[in-house]
Order: sequence, then structure tokens, then C-alpha cells
Amino acid sequence: MKNYSYFVENTSNEHIRDNSKLFSLIRDLELDERDIFVDIENQKTELNKLLDTIEQNSRLIIRSVVDLSDEAKELLGVLEELQEKSVILCSIEERFLNGDEYYTSMKGFAKINTHYLEKRRQQGYNKAKENGKVGRPRKEVEKAIRLYKARIFSTEEITEMCGISSSTLYRALKEVDKQE
Repeated sequence: MKNYSYFVENTSNEHIRDNSKLFSLIRDLELDERDIFVDIENQKTELNKLLDTIEQNSRLIIRSVVDLSDEAKELLGVLEELQEKSVILCSIEERFLNGDEYYTSMKGFAKINTHYLEKRRQQGYNKAKENGKVGRPRKEVEKAIRLYKARIFSTEEITEMCGISSSTLYRALKEVDKQE
């Protein structure tokens, strides 16, 4: 079985990664330099090269799945692509994902997480609704209407000053027109 490795190099002081265990494993497995792919923060050029060149039924050794993407949806795409190639994942930090069913596991975790996030959002909305704090503050919308009618500022400037969206402004203007 061919082994590959991928990681993100430490380039900033704010998020130091401990790659020592990964380096140790790379050394023990005697990985060829051509099979080690290293990116720097915010770049995925080497990851893309790896995904293009990784062979079927090989093993990918990583420090953490967070190195593979910046967003959960993107991560699921990378893991799906690897699983389709029957690549066995070996993560130093997420041992529960090691093996060949990591995509299915992560997809399940993402689904559960989405459920809890939606539940929390709904609870927050209901609490705000109980306290009468749903929507934009009426004061800001009224200020935006006055500014719009003065015809001194552009719509973009008004929405920026008042902290409302243009759709909120136009909706409020329609309501005012109906009332007049």
C-alpha cells in the first residue's frame, strides 16, 4: 500500500500546529519526498495536486482533517473524493476517523451538528420574539426613510449609515407609500 502525507505548515503565530507526531510517523514510514504534500495557510495548491495524484487503495496520513479545508462543506467534498478512491485515512488528531468510512462518519456528524445549530437558532429566535426584539430596530428604519426622502445620500450610503439592508429600506418605503 502506497503512503502519502499532507499537512499545513506553521506560518503564523496565532495558530501553532504540533506536527511533531506527523513528522515522526513520516520518518518511521520512510515516505518518499514526492509523496509528502505541504501547504501554507490559506492555500490549497498542494492539496489539489495530492487529490489529482493519489492512487487508489493508498493511505493518506494527516495531522488533522482541519488541514484539508476551511469549511465543513468543503471538508465533506474532500473526504468524499478520497473515499471514492478507497484511500484509507490516518489522522493523528482525529483517531475516530481513521480507516475507510470517514466520509460517512463526518457526514453523519455534520447532519447532527446542523440539527443542533438549527435548534439553537430557533430557540434564540423564539426568545427574541418573546422579548419583542425580532427584526430591525424601527428607529433605524425611520431614520433611513427620512434620509431617503431628503435625496442627499445614495441608497448604499443610507443602508450603510443605518445598518439595514437595501431590501429592508425598500420594504419600509413601500409600507410608507401604502399609508400615504
